[in-house]
Amino acid sequence: MSATTWEMNNIGEGLDVRSVDWIWAALNKLAIRGIRSFDDKHVQVIEFYSPLTVIVGHNGSGKTMANEKEVKAQVRLRFWNVNRQRMTVTRSLQVTTKKTGGLTMKTLEGLLAKTDGNDGKCSEMDEEVPLLLGVSKAILENVIFCHQEDSNWPLSEPAALKKKFDDIFEATNTKLTTQMREDIEEMIAKENAKQTEVERLNEVYQRIKEENFEFAQQATSFNTIFEHVTMLEKEKKMHESYRDTILEGTTILNDLKRQYENFDAHLNSIESKRDKQTELRDKEDHALRDLRRRENNLISTQGGLQANRKRNVKEREAVVRNLAKQHNFSGFDYSPLEDTKVADFIEKLQELVRKAESDLKRIQMDGVRKERELQAELDHLSSAKTAAVTTKQSKLDQILSSRIHHMEATFDSVSSVDADISVLANDLEASEQRRDRLDEEIRNAKYDDQMRERGAAIRQKELEKDKINAELSALNRQADTRAQLSIKRTEIESKTAQVDASRRERELQEAEATAAASNRTLSQLQTSLNIAKQSLQSKTGELTPASRPSRTPSRKRRRRSTSVKSESQVLIAPLTRSEIADTETSVKFYKKILDLGKTKKKCLGCDRAIHENEKPHFEAYRCSVGNMDEVKEELEQWQTELTSLRKHVPSVAQAKLLKEKEIPDLQRQIKEESAKLETVQTEVEESREVVQKAKLATRDLQNMRSAATVVTRTVGEIKDLKIDVQRLERDLQGSGSVKTVEEVQREREQSSLSSEKEFKSNALHTVREEISRKSFKLAELRTKQEKRRMDELALKEQQEERTKLQAELKELDAAAAAAIAPWREKTEAMERFRADRQSALDDANVQVDNYRSSATQLESKNRACQAYISEGNDRKLRENEAQIDDLRREIEATSATRAAIDKQVTALNDDISRASGTRKNIKSNIDYRGEMAKIEEVDKELASIDIEGAAQARRDFNKKYAELSQEETDAQGKWQLASGVLLQMTENRKKAEHLLKTEYRDIEKVYIDQLIKTKMGEHANADLDKYGKALDNAGQKVLASIIIRLALAESFGQGCGVLALDEPTTNLDQENINALAESLAEIIRERRRQANFQLIVITHDEGFLQRLAAHDVLEYYWRVSRDASQKSTLERQRVGI
Repeated sequence: MSATTWEMNNIGEGLDVRSVDWIWAALNKLAIRGIRSFDDKHVQVIEFYSPLTVIVGHNGSGKTMANEKEVKAQVRLRFWNVNRQRMTVTRSLQVTTKKTGGLTMKTLEGLLAKTDGNDGKCSEMDEEVPLLLGVSKAILENVIFCHQEDSNWPLSEPAALKKKFDDIFEATNTKLTTQMREDIEEMIAKENAKQTEVERLNEVYQRIKEENFEFAQQATSFNTIFEHVTMLEKEKKMHESYRDTILEGTTILNDLKRQYENFDAHLNSIESKRDKQTELRDKEDHALRDLRRRENNLISTQGGLQANRKRNVKEREAVVRNLAKQHNFSGFDYSPLEDTKVADFIEKLQELVRKAESDLKRIQMDGVRKERELQAELDHLSSAKTAAVTTKQSKLDQILSSRIHHMEATFDSVSSVDADISVLANDLEASEQRRDRLDEEIRNAKYDDQMRERGAAIRQKELEKDKINAELSALNRQADTRAQLSIKRTEIESKTAQVDASRRERELQEAEATAAASNRTLSQLQTSLNIAKQSLQSKTGELTPASRPSRTPSRKRRRRSTSVKSESQVLIAPLTRSEIADTETSVKFYKKILDLGKTKKKCLGCDRAIHENEKPHFEAYRCSVGNMDEVKEELEQWQTELTSLRKHVPSVAQAKLLKEKEIPDLQRQIKEESAKLETVQTEVEESREVVQKAKLATRDLQNMRSAATVVTRTVGEIKDLKIDVQRLERDLQGSGSVKTVEEVQREREQSSLSSEKEFKSNALHTVREEISRKSFKLAELRTKQEKRRMDELALKEQQEERTKLQAELKELDAAAAAAIAPWREKTEAMERFRADRQSALDDANVQVDNYRSSATQLESKNRACQAYISEGNDRKLRENEAQIDDLRREIEATSATRAAIDKQVTALNDDISRASGTRKNIKSNIDYRGEMAKIEEVDKELASIDIEGAAQARRDFNKKYAELSQEETDAQGKWQLASGVLLQMTENRKKAEHLLKTEYRDIEKVYIDQLIKTKMGEHANADLDKYGKALDNAGQKVLASIIIRLALAESFGQGCGVLALDEPTTNLDQENINALAESLAEIIRERRRQANFQLIVITHDEGFLQRLAAHDVLEYYWRVSRDASQKSTLERQRVGI
């Protein structure tokens, strides 16, 4: 317990108060490892609650050091600083035992961390932590965290008390403010002098800069001359280079003029011919690609048919060989297999399936019959076993239901009656002796005589009332000062409330204006969103009829147009005409095949003989290939469809525009405005909440203003009443009836005698009641003793009856065992039969499934082979071969035509290249003559410029301008250096003024007030010392010290709401303990709404804990105890009243 307070004291050492407004510091958690008797291997954590945290533990639970040569410990405290930032401070310690027996402690490491991850070692922790907690070092050590040994410092010697109050008031800071004001005045004087110097240097620098600029403007005319000469020389070099380049490719100009007149017409003619040949070549390429695509399709189809046939036959033969090997069939291990062999194999497999199914049914019927026989025998044996077990169970129940257990329990419950009677008789004798002793003490005390003597002493002390009246007058004068202080404080609170009310009203007006603006923005966005949604709905309505098809094409047209794109519908008619031409050619070709088939009985396509029964099918297939009238009719239908589609072209364009541009734009606009609408709605809700909160705050401030008015009026009335009380007291003083401090003390002594008399009388009454109660309990125990003797006799009878029943139970066990043995054998036989039958059924089922799977597998492969033949794939192979040959001949013809066109295009490209060379040659000759003329003009201009005079002027300028530039640079450096010094002086002065206005504002007034209090305290120390010596016991001193600490914490600890009381009940009697608990409960109820108020009580008094809980201020507390290894542990427990 005390270890915790000691560590808090070390952590918070060196605090210093800074300006704290409404933000307060508070404690969160404390982690301890290795301190005192706490384990150095495990961490114990305690959490500090608000408003009260109680730590309870018996003496010695956390104060003894571990018996080790070296102990490493660590304390970690997490708290909120004055800016409500959560901080963590860690201090690692090491304690070592010296050879002489002493102890040395040193700090290994100190860490200070924030919740944002910024942490590091802190060498000045004693200076940093106080700034974070917001209290001074003196307040922390003497008020907030005060060790038990130093808890009575308010009653210490005057010199020591004055030093502590000097530290608390921090009076020495006023010397610093005086020195700071003197330093600021000196800084201002130096700053003014430096400002004058800076202005002078700036004027010098600006004058030199202007003179140099004018000199440079006057002396730069030669630069223009040199730049112009340089530009002319570059231009001349460029013309000469271009002339040389042109000269390399030129010829005589007279030879080209004759061709140049008709050059353009000749070139256009050649390009026209080349374009026509290129167009023809592209058409041939398109036709060639189409023919090759058709050829590849046919080859792919033919290869697929052949591969499918081979794959099906191969798979069927593989399945037959595997199944024949599996089922031991011979004669099927060669390839290829005939269809009859495959059919024979399938029939054998089906026969095996039928046989396996018959065996399975037979096994099932035999198993059912035999199981019925075994079950009948088993039922007979089970009935005999059940009868024997039932008889045995009835006897066992009879034994268990006996009253013997109840009687044994009753007998054991009263087994200690004899011992209780002996103990109670001894207690009764001791109580009677105590009663006699109290009677004797009351007779010897003679309380009535003492009270008469005290009354006489009181009357004698009334002669000293004049002196006491004078002292009372002095106290009354101080009462006026206190009343005035209370009135001033009330006025301050009233004015502050008025200022807060005005500020809240202004915030309310601003919040209402913000809310109104947000509502207007919300209305505008909703209107815009509705307009966009209506536009989208109308555009969607326009799109629906525009995108609906005019009519559904017929089934034949759908079949024809599956491969035609919508963009190429204009080509439908030419393609259909081409199809008609192809159909006519096909008709002639098929007619030729038909004539040859009729005459020679032979097919022209596949060179296969045609039998008589195949002629009808042959003619029918020829007729189904193409019908000229049907194709022409379909051409007319497609032309009609094309005309109808052209009418819908504007609607399609409009639908495309709506779908691709207008509707997506509207949807995007709706999406953006919906997002803005959600944001504005959120802002409106937030504004409404702000307005509501502002209204509530304004209403509260109005209430506070009314209450402040009432309080002010009440304070005035109180002042008037105090004046009346003082007048009446003066009147009473004249009559001599006012009591003094000594009279009160004597009355207290007399009251103490009365209380002591009453206490002993109550104790005597209590002892007499205790004797009566113990006599009654003794008679009751003797009655129980007699009942125990009667129960013992009945217990012996029941035990004899139980012995007889146990003998009968052994005979029944033998009979039941004889009946169970045959039943168990028959049951095992039944289980073996069922297992054998199930095994046979499983084998039969496996055999049937195996045969069925084989048959199914073979039938599926055989069906695939049969389907290939039934679908006419052989005929398709022959037709594909004929079509491939025709396509290859067409491809050869098209390739030859394209090669001839390529030769013509190559020749035309050569003619165009030669013509382009001739044209370039003519243009180069013309450009050459122009460049020669430009070079001559540049030479003339260069000859007219005086270059030597300009060069001399430039040399003179460079020499003089260098000196002027150096002078300007020196002046600028001096001015900038002086400006930097002036800026630094200004910054230092502003920092000092800011520190004086913020940190040490009104420090003189504070010093004077505290000095007056200190001087008054010096004069009052003598009386305080006398009063401290006059206190009758140490308990009253402890209580007075606690009250003084509470008052100091109230006044000086406003920045940190923490107050720790270490063993506050030490040396207090029960009456003072109760008063302390009630006072602390009242303080907690008053401070409960203060978020950072934390009262920490460390005690070993369980009664004090219960009294705090009785005032409804405590629900949980922390208990410090020792485990089996004598290590201190922390545990949170609930208070039980």
